Amino acid sequence: MRQQTHLSNQLSALDGDLKPGVDLIDAYLVLLENAYGLYKFAGDEVRRELNQAIFQHIYVGVGEMIGSAINRPLRELAAAQPGWLAIRAGSTFEEGRELAYTEGHKHRGTKKETASENDLLDLRLDS
Repeated sequence: MRQQTHLSNQLSALDGDLKPGVDLIDAYLVLLENAYGLYKFAGDEVRRELNQAIFQHIYVGVGEMIGSAINRPLRELAAAQPGWLAIRAGSTFEEGRELAYTEGHKHRGTKKETASENDLLDLRLDS
């Protein structure tokens, strides 16, 4: 009985610890419901802050963006989404995990293989 009470207390503490994280994710989701509108109507300073919040790096070739590295935790959320959708559509857990893993590599700053280093401009958004 004492162990059950102890575990119940730990579970209650855990629920309280998760609330700030859940609230943060909910706030992101509300903002992202119309991400295009948010970015389009934001001023230069807000756009810069949005870019810094989302991207670690943006890789630009001659006249086009050719890659990006997304900051955590958005990188993990972007990677997990296709895997989760695949599992919900009937794929196995292993197939969903592999899809999420593959998607995660797309957001870690890899560049198109067709671009040479001379054609790249690495925009560091933290400066």
